[in-house]
Amino acid sequence: MKTEALNEEENEILQEVINIGMGQAGASLAKLLDVFVNLSVPRVSWVNGDDFVTQVAKLVEGQGDSWAGVRQAFYNQLEGEAFAIYGANGCQQLAGLMGYEDENEDGAEEELLLDVTNILVGACLVGVANQISKKLDFAAPTVVGVGKPIHELLYSRDREWDQCLLIEVNFCLEEGDFSCHLVMLMSEASIEQLRSGLVQFMESY
Repeated sequence: MKTEALNEEENEILQEVINIGMGQAGASLAKLLDVFVNLSVPRVSWVNGDDFVTQVAKLVEGQGDSWAGVRQAFYNQLEGEAFAIYGANGCQQLAGLMGYEDENEDGAEEELLLDVTNILVGACLVGVANQISKKLDFAAPTVVGVGKPIHELLYSRDREWDQCLLIEVNFCLEEGDFSCHLVMLMSEASIEQLRSGLVQFMESY
């Protein structure tokens, strides 16, 4: 039996919950870098695996052909994968802000991407899970590519998802050209858990 997609009201509540989680993630990044971080309004949609790649490609269209990507899986009551997608120029700026003397040193850029992704994904998803009273655990983040076209990064998934909830948010710094597109795939099996958490969240107000 196929899981029913979230209805309009549930989507609106989910966006609000994600907004709060993203605010925590942005605050963590701002504290780390000592700069102001701008966040986009989260976009939530119901997609299959192929639609996921197409939609994210449209999200970054016109912003360059070369990207770095980090994937981090999450599991327990909510299950899925998060991808942090970084523009090439932004990586250089980020390296300077974090005090890396040479982002081209062996392993330095990948270490940088892993550190920042861990902060963003962890703060965001933990913020969401805490609000809807769900347990969440994380696998270690892994770099899926540096200097690659977007479709190569997004096909590097732990598994194929037939249907999934796609959540998109964009982080950028007030100055400079750093930006990060954070996209999350959540499995069908997690949707009922998510739905019950959102109902509990709504009833608490």
